[in-house]
Amino acid sequence: NWIASSELPFSSAFIGGSVAYTDPDSLYDPASDIDCYLVVEGYPPEGKIGKITVEGTLLDVSWLPWNQLQQARSHAVLASLLHFGQIVTDRNGQLTDLEHTIDTTFTSPEAIATRLEDMRARIRPLATPTNQAQLSAPEQVMNWLFPATLATHIPLIRACAPLTVRKRFIAAKKVMDPVDFEELLKLYGFDVITKEQAQSWLDDTAALFDHVAPLAAESARFWASDITADSRDISIGGSQQLIDARNHREALYWIIATRTRCLTVLDDAGKDTCPFMRSFNDMTLALGICTAPQRMVRTSAILEWIEK
Repeated sequence: NWIASSELPFSSAFIGGSVAYTDPDSLYDPASDIDCYLVVEGYPPEGKIGKITVEGTLLDVSWLPWNQLQQARSHAVLASLLHFGQIVTDRNGQLTDLEHTIDTTFTSPEAIATRLEDMRARIRPLATPTNQAQLSAPEQVMNWLFPATLATHIPLIRACAPLTVRKRFIAAKKVMDPVDFEELLKLYGFDVITKEQAQSWLDDTAALFDHVAPLAAESARFWASDITADSRDISIGGSQQLIDARNHREALYWIIATRTRCLTVLDDAGKDTCPFMRSFNDMTLALGICTAPQRMVRTSAILEWIEK
C-alpha cells in the first residue's frame, strides 16, 4: 500500500529479505522489518530513506539504481535479492525480465561459482586494511565486523539459500554440518561464549541503545535508522529472541554491530563515550577482536577458510 501510494520517482519496486520468502500464513514478527527496494533510472535521490513505520509495520526503504541491478547476475547479494524477492510494481517490465533471467540459471554450477567468487572478492580486502588509526575503537571494530562476517554467505551461496544480514549466522547454521559450523563460529571467537556472557552484553547494549536513540535520529550515518526508537524491537528484541532460543552465539554478531554503531553515533555527536567503553572493551577482548593485531589474526583465519 505504501509503495502504491508513493509519489517517489521510481520505475519499479520489490520486497526483499525474509518477509519475501516466508510462509505467507505466518504472523508478522515485530523483530523483523520489510526491506523495500525502489529502482530508479539514473542517479537516485540523495540519502537513504531508511526505516519508517507505516500502519504499525516497520519498512526499511532503499534506492537501487537500474544500472547497478543490471550487474545482478554476477553480484551475489543482488542476485539473491531478486531471486528470492517479490516484485511489487514494474512499470516498464525490465525488472521482471531480469528476475526471470536470474531465476533460470540461479542453481547452475556456473552461476554458483560466479556468486562465490564475487563474495570472496568482497572479503579479501580485509587482508590489506586501510589506515584507520584516526577512527575510534568502536568504529574500527564496526568496519571490520561487517565484511569479516560475510564469510557466513559462502555456505549460503553454495546451498542456493537466501543471503541475510542480521540473522546471517542462524542462516548459515541451517545449511552447514554442525562440525563445520563450529569452525565458522571459532573464526570470530563466538564458539566459547556462554549464554550468560551474551545476555550481559545485550543488556549493556540495550542501555546504550536507549541512551543513543535520540541522537541517532539526527545522525547522517546511512545505517543510523537501525538504532532509533522504532528499530528497538529488531536491534535489541531480535537479539533477545535468539538468546532465548539458545542461539546466543549466533546473536553475538548483531549485538556487536549494534554496540559499535551506538558508540560511533555518540562519538560523532561529541558526547562522552567513556562510561560505556569498559564494557565494550571487555566484550571485544573476550572475543579477540579488541585490537588491530588481534583482528588481523582473525582475518587470516577467515581468508583461509573462505578459500576451502
